Amino acid sequence: MPSCRHWWIIATPNGVTSRGICKRCGAERDYPNAGRDLSPRNRPSQVERVLEVAP
Repeated sequence: MPSCRHWWIIATPNGVTSRGICKRCGAERDYPNAGRDLSPRNRPSQVERVLEVAP
């Protein structure tokens, strides 16, 4: 089975974690929000990142 090179769509920070969903394969993952400046002026509505290749 081929690996997916995930392209994560990460939800707006709201609480301790934000849900990320791969737009290519639908995999889901939670990302921690701790340690980031979460003030409204610094929050994007959506962040797209290519982060990793699944094992």
